[in-house]
Amino acid sequence: NQIIIDEALPTAIERGSWSGEMALLDGQGHEIPVSQVIIAHKSESGEVERFSTIMRDIRDRKAADNALKEEQLRLTLALDAAQMGTWSCSLQTGELIWSDRAQEIFGFAPNTFPGDRNTFVAMIHPDDRDRVLEAITTTFETGAPYQLEYRIRRLDGEIRWIAVWGRMLLHMSSLEPQLVGVVVDISDRKTAEAQLRASEQRYATLTAAAPVGIFRTNAVGSCIYVNERWCEIAGLTPEAASGEGWQQGLHPDDRDRIGAEWYESARENRPFSLEYRFKSPDGRVTWVYGQSVAERDIQGNITGYVGTVTDINERKETEKELQRINQELARATRLKDEFLANMSHELRTPLTAILGMTEGLQEGVFGAVDEEHLMALETIEQSGLHLLALIDDILNLAKIESGQIELEYSSVAVDRMCESSLVFVKQQAGKKRIRLHHKITPNLPDITVDERRIRQVLINLLNNAVKFTPEEGQIVLEVMALLPDETRNYKILRFAVTDTGIGIAPEDLKKLFQPFIQVDSALNRQHDGTGLGLALVKRIVELHGGQVSVTSEVGVGSCFVFELPIQPLL
Repeated sequence: NQIIIDEALPTAIERGSWSGEMALLDGQGHEIPVSQVIIAHKSESGEVERFSTIMRDIRDRKAADNALKEEQLRLTLALDAAQMGTWSCSLQTGELIWSDRAQEIFGFAPNTFPGDRNTFVAMIHPDDRDRVLEAITTTFETGAPYQLEYRIRRLDGEIRWIAVWGRMLLHMSSLEPQLVGVVVDISDRKTAEAQLRASEQRYATLTAAAPVGIFRTNAVGSCIYVNERWCEIAGLTPEAASGEGWQQGLHPDDRDRIGAEWYESARENRPFSLEYRFKSPDGRVTWVYGQSVAERDIQGNITGYVGTVTDINERKETEKELQRINQELARATRLKDEFLANMSHELRTPLTAILGMTEGLQEGVFGAVDEEHLMALETIEQSGLHLLALIDDILNLAKIESGQIELEYSSVAVDRMCESSLVFVKQQAGKKRIRLHHKITPNLPDITVDERRIRQVLINLLNNAVKFTPEEGQIVLEVMALLPDETRNYKILRFAVTDTGIGIAPEDLKKLFQPFIQVDSALNRQHDGTGLGLALVKRIVELHGGQVSVTSEVGVGSCFVFELPIQPLL
């Protein structure tokens, strides 16, 4: 303050008065800003007789000034962060004042813009110039706010897009009307918008050409777009499909099912997929396969759904026809099985009489028979027994296929059943000097099965092994228990018949379990058979809830395996 007084008093003496600001201290030592006027009172001779002063407390004004400076600082920081430049234009002189950022946008270095209107106008893109000048003139004349987007040609010749906002204000000191505002470079946004429009145009072209119906909805399922193919399938116009209208195209009987699947797919955060029907206003029904996925924003929130509907009417008609054909085939198969069952019974009755009479002739019940006739009777007996076995196989298979067979379950000792089955083929194996072995795990639990049927399976597999194993070969029957695993929660027994026979070619394995099919089907085949044995094996095991498999190598041998649950599966 002393410095201020030292400067103020000479000025007051010289000029008669001085005005300025200084600080005073209150009783607590706090500074109080004041404005002061010092007046020098002089005598007639010009000598200073005394000084008088007027002081005013300016704390409120200083606070307002500081607040204004802070607001200006925040505004400057905000403009810098938004990369906005400021500008002003005098209504009277036409002078332009640009900030450093505004000059940079137009390609000028700081403080190099000349500030004249003609330079600015020349930099406006020719295609936008009239529109810009008209908007500026309108603002000057009406005082309406000024807002515009247009192109400029920068000082370096580059074309850029800018957005400009402005309004009329009075200059605080001169009260001169001015147009003031901000400018920002929006070239990147314009480029992105152009790319988006191009992308949307490509999308529109693709959806128009797509052979499937395409739709989009908002987050709550209101339709915002359908392509022409969707309209053809649903029988609705785009206008009728908008909003909730698309639901009117759904078949009434499928709406609840569609809604339930839509809800579940959204809850489980997975794509929606379902086969359902559209029913057009004229009553036309179209089966479609519909699928959709959620669209999400960068935060992961669902903003809508996009999906497709594919016309599957033709496929559904084909499936319907196939179902009809399968039903007819099943009916024909059932009738065939019933016929075979009946015919087998009818054939068996007279054949039993033939075999009985043959046995009586052989035993001389009807008189003495010479050697030549005995040989003929033996041939008749062997042929009759073979035919009876064939009829029994056909009868059993027909009963299984037609569902007429009922299993008679009982608890069976595994080792006893296996040993009796081996005895059945022991004589036939002995004639070919084939070694028979068994490997049965000790202390196996009893199994609950139809003993006669499972023994039939074992004998059939053992007979085949003997039939197709050369002399001095080997056959092994192995039985073991398998514990529960991740695919089942119950114990099973595994039966395996392994031989050192001729083996089976890979391409023939799939034929093995089909009825009336033999791998060696030539007229001069070396091994006889009906082609029904393995088919019966498979059906019987499956009736018990088990499964059959085979591995084989030509010239090495084969291994037939069947697995059965220890207790029947209910």
